[in-house]
Amino acid sequence: MDMYQHDSVDNFRFVLKGELSETDAHELKWAWKTAKSILNGKDLIIEVSGVTKVAPAGIDLLSRLRQSGARISATHLPECEELLRLLVCCESEMSGAI
Repeated sequence: MDMYQHDSVDNFRFVLKGELSETDAHELKWAWKTAKSILNGKDLIIEVSGVTKVAPAGIDLLSRLRQSGARISATHLPECEELLRLLVCCESEMSGAI
């Protein structure tokens, strides 16, 4: 997976492309923890339009990031429809377990 990070005045954006494997999810988690130290009220946006496949650990992490306030962005909806459906299902399961 390729991960690009863009820091602007209003937001911090991760752009993900390719397959989000378990190893990549771990890398994204550490990148997020590092980015949190410089957010200072900025919106966190995770662009997933370029993601082609996601391991369960990636779905779990994206869901947790979203629950913590990150916005998941999918500018190419048809390609991301399955990923977004999985995120919604994962969040439903998480909220039901509480």
